[in-house]
Amino acid sequence: MTIILNGRVECMKSHQQRTTLQSAGYQYLETKLENLVVLAERELQAAVLSERELQAAVLTEREFQKAVLATHKETYGGGIGRRTELRRRWRRTEPRKRRRNHQRNHEKG
Repeated sequence: MTIILNGRVECMKSHQQRTTLQSAGYQYLETKLENLVVLAERELQAAVLSERELQAAVLTEREFQKAVLATHKETYGGGIGRRTELRRRWRRTEPRKRRRNHQRNHEKG
């Protein structure tokens, strides 16, 4: 059996030489594979940590919005007025929907 080892062509004459070389090759491949698995696990853990940090930032943003709303309620008494709420809702709708809703409302009257 002929094999290339460290850039040289070697002729393996005995069965023992072949099996020794094969087991060394398998160990090398196993070590490489284990290293890749460990690296992949580390990358996954880093991704999970960054996902958790992102979720924490989103929660912090929500808490900030709640605090602003609470401060507004304390300052002006109660929540935002019904008119303000309707105005904000109206601004979020698309212009086509606004036109359609406006037409529907005036057809009823």
